[in-house]
Amino acid sequence: MYFANSSVLWALLALSIPIIIHLFNFRRFKKVYFSNVALLREIKIDTQSTNRLKHLLVLACRLLALLFLIAAFAQPFLSSTASNKKLGSSAVSIFVDNSYSMNAENKNGALLENAKKAAREIARAYKPSDKFQLLTNDFEGRHQRLFSREEFLEMLDNVQITPISKSFYQINSRQADVLNSSSQNSRKAYVVSDFQKTMYNLKNIKVDTTFSTIFVPFSANEISNIYIDSAWFDVPNHQINQTEILNVRIKSSGSEGQKFDNIPVKLFVNNEQKALASFSIETPSSVTIQLNYTNKLSGIKQCRIELQDHPITFDDNFYITYNVNESININCINGNSENNYLNLLFKNDEYCKLVNSASNSIDYSSLGNTNFLILNELKSISSGLSQEVEKYLMNGGSVLVIPSNNIELDSYNNFFKNIYTVGFSNWDTAKTKVERINIQHVLYNDIFEKEKLKQNNIDLPIVFGHYNSSAQSRLKAEPLLQLQNGNNFLYSSKVGKGKIYVSTAPFNSEYSNFVKHALFVPSVYKMAITSVLQNELYYCIGENEVVKVNSKLGVKEELFHIVNIARKVDFIPSSKIVEGQTNLMLYNQIKEANNYEIKSENEVLGTLAFNYNSNESNLSCYDFDNLENEISKNDLSSISVINNKGKSLTQTVKEENTGKALWKICLWLSLLFILLEVLLLSSFIKNFFNKNAKVV
Repeated sequence: MYFANSSVLWALLALSIPIIIHLFNFRRFKKVYFSNVALLREIKIDTQSTNRLKHLLVLACRLLALLFLIAAFAQPFLSSTASNKKLGSSAVSIFVDNSYSMNAENKNGALLENAKKAAREIARAYKPSDKFQLLTNDFEGRHQRLFSREEFLEMLDNVQITPISKSFYQINSRQADVLNSSSQNSRKAYVVSDFQKTMYNLKNIKVDTTFSTIFVPFSANEISNIYIDSAWFDVPNHQINQTEILNVRIKSSGSEGQKFDNIPVKLFVNNEQKALASFSIETPSSVTIQLNYTNKLSGIKQCRIELQDHPITFDDNFYITYNVNESININCINGNSENNYLNLLFKNDEYCKLVNSASNSIDYSSLGNTNFLILNELKSISSGLSQEVEKYLMNGGSVLVIPSNNIELDSYNNFFKNIYTVGFSNWDTAKTKVERINIQHVLYNDIFEKEKLKQNNIDLPIVFGHYNSSAQSRLKAEPLLQLQNGNNFLYSSKVGKGKIYVSTAPFNSEYSNFVKHALFVPSVYKMAITSVLQNELYYCIGENEVVKVNSKLGVKEELFHIVNIARKVDFIPSSKIVEGQTNLMLYNQIKEANNYEIKSENEVLGTLAFNYNSNESNLSCYDFDNLENEISKNDLSSISVINNKGKSLTQTVKEENTGKALWKICLWLSLLFILLEVLLLSSFIKNFFNKNAKVV
């Protein structure tokens, strides 16, 4: 117990007054004259012990009445955190969760309205002179400072549902920025939310302990939800007449054991239905389905995956976008002569367009339109070519290096060193054979039957001469075709956003039979078709303020527009070209999941797809008991939980801040003991005088 006015306790010395009165007043006797001795028969004879008990009860009532009266003025209170309380003004940060999950309802209505009401009650528990920060998932700049209580309440009325959601770590960091820069003596942060488990993972989290954080949880009526979590293609590159296999992962959340059967899923490509599938699922679990279709035409594809699920419908549509190139541009820079095997491979292919050029007449400007670059048996790699190829790789290009048998090792190794790729050592003429294939790599992951891979007599290429790889541990390379002697025949490395493939032997029959082997066509052809750099299939609203677009949109000084005519969206993002890549800064201007076009002067330059954060679709939340367990388990002593059921939140917060006041109880107890004293005196008043009287 603590006292707000402990100096008043000096008045407890006044308790000695009733004691003194008792000691002197109750020992005096009065003379009572009786005209008739017969009247003495009416006197009730009490024992000396009974009189003493009555005297002590009256004394006790007086002492207790005075004691509790003094205590009431001392203002006692109970609080487990009283020792940490600070006097003076307060800085209070209140986060109101306005994410999509707060659209759910409980018996009191929508959770967002409940949260706004709770925020008002919290604010009213403080003094009007205190300062307040309103924080929502939008993380608006205007909310990054403290306001008066009236301004806070006015802004609170304007809080609306948003597709953006933030984790507790982000929320705590943003609250700390404002509270720690304030001059107020007392600082507290409140988080009013439904506390979804996906967004409030308290395991191994570091929170700011310079202020107290209080959780105010709200629970919705328990419902189930089925939603699309993610989507991806089996093959990331797209071409005309290619069968697309689109994988869709679907999840469910809600009460365990619920089952949903034969739910249809539709795929629309450019508003035309292309595929249909169905699935069954139990909660909570996930299932992956495949949607198969064929691209008949090239160009931009805007896709919508659709399912129907009630009552949560905001996540029933999922959007992706990609581009089908009309052709792939291949530029082969030759040393002494063109490679006949490469010419035969791409000669009659309408999709892959091969252009040969000599090493002494390289048009570096053409690299910007090249998807796949081949360096075929160059004697050396000049510093100028090395710089241009390195820049090409960093911007996402694909390169195949085919050496001759008499290269200048230093020039090659300098080039490899600059891009942190394994280089060459000596030329080895020993006959050997390819022993191992990296079937996990995109070049080979779909060209072998599993049964044949188990056989030991697979026919693999034979090599008559090759370069040994230089032993440099800090340089990394991924083997694709490995020889029996442990060296690589073909390997690859990632360089920036691009990739380089390196052969350790020339592509001609004098040094290997690889060019006549069945592996030659899929190896080189898949290098070409996977060289087209694709943009992201989709982005998440609220997470990607900067969108990286691989196509060079910004080659001219022009304005770009992000447009969705159906949704009446048209805004101009900031743009910046970084290493040949266009970065668009969106600053949370996209609020709705959909496909959007990038336009310039009414010309569509590209597309972007945005979806809501799938974490919002998982409605599994912590309740009061769960939160307390998580806080205790993770030793987060600066965080506490308020149970908002029962008494008003304003009263609860006041008690939390100032302790549970006991002065009213003390006052009522004082009155009670005064009443008891009156009753004691009134019932025994006659006996009181009689028993102290002396008969004369």
